[in-house]
Amino acid sequence: MDHPCAQHVRRLDRRIQSAAIVHHKLIEDSRHEVFERGLAVNLLGPYPGVRAVLPGMQRSGGGAIVNRGSG
Repeated sequence: MDHPCAQHVRRLDRRIQSAAIVHHKLIEDSRHEVFERGLAVNLLGPYPGVRAVLPGMQRSGGGAIVNRGSG
C-alpha cells in the first residue's frame, strides 16, 4: 500500500468503501446539477481509494474491493 499507514500494515486483503450524498427533494423539484453531483460522488468518489490501495494489493497477490454508493 503506497500510503503513510502502510508502515503499520503488513498486507491489505480487503477494502470496503462507501460513497453517499443525500438530497431531500422530489426529482421534479431538484436541479440537474444536484443530480450530476450525486452521480459524481457515487461513481467517481471511490476511484481515489481504489488507486491508493491497488499497488499494495497487486504486490501481495490480490484482494477484494467493494464499493457502495447511495441511491
